Amino acid sequence: MKGTILVVDDEPFIREFLTEILEENGYLVYTKSNGKDGLAFFEDHREEIDLVVTDRNMPELDGERLLMQLKSIRPSLPVILITGNIDNDISERMEQSGAHKVLRKPFDPEELLSAIGSALQSS
Repeated sequence: MKGTILVVDDEPFIREFLTEILEENGYLVYTKSNGKDGLAFFEDHREEIDLVVTDRNMPELDGERLLMQLKSIRPSLPVILITGNIDNDISERMEQSGAHKVLRKPFDPEELLSAIGSALQSS
């Protein structure tokens, strides 16, 4: 196994798509459908999770606020944000806030796997 990844996205199709790609490439994947549940799961399993992939736009606790909360718990945790609507200013701000990478939907599975590989190597 290559690592354990927590996927947080409110869209079931995206969660399934990401889980399939990641599991096919040797990762153990946990999924949560919103930021609050993702944060609670991470708090309970912080030693097991190697990386978090989260959507930026979600109800309750969005990906930006989730990123801040995760980084306050474990500053070295690699987090990849995915989003459908982003401009370069937001992307830069997210990376300055500690996101390893911001991926724009739709993205290629290879782009995701490359971002995860580089994040895990640098952590």
